[in-house]
Amino acid sequence: MSSWLGKNVLLGLQTLDWQSTDGLIYQSEVSFTTSHPGDKRQKFFRSHLEYRYRIASRAYSGTRVYRTDLPYLSEQDAQELIEKYPTGILVKIYYDETDPSQAVLQTGNPPTLWLILGVTLLFAVLGFRLVRSRDQKAI
Repeated sequence: MSSWLGKNVLLGLQTLDWQSTDGLIYQSEVSFTTSHPGDKRQKFFRSHLEYRYRIASRAYSGTRVYRTDLPYLSEQDAQELIEKYPTGILVKIYYDETDPSQAVLQTGNPPTLWLILGVTLLFAVLGFRLVRSRDQKAI
C-alpha cells in the first residue's frame, strides 16, 4: 500500500509542470461498480469523462481528471464532478510534453489521495511509537 501510495503521489506532483491546451468534453456521465459482483452493500461511483485535444496538429483523447483517479463512495460527489465538466464544454487540458497522450483535467493529486496519505502516515507513526515503547519496557 505504501509503495502504491508513494508512487501515485509522485505521479500527481509531476503534473504540476505539465503544459496546457484547450480541449472539449465529449462524454460525461456517472457510472458505478460494486466491490464484488452482485454485492449491493458497497457501490463505488466513477465520473466517466472523455475529452479530446490537439497537440501539434495531432488529435488525442483522454479520460483522467487527475493522474490517479479514485472512485467515489457517494453518487453525489461523482455527480458534482460531472456537473463541473458537462458534455460539450471547452476545458483546459494539461498534458505531458514528452508523451502528449498522457493528460489530465486537474493537476496535482485528488484530495482523497492526500487524506489516505495522512491516515497512512498517522498509523505508521503510531505503530513506530508502539514498537518503541515495547522495546523500552523490555530493557
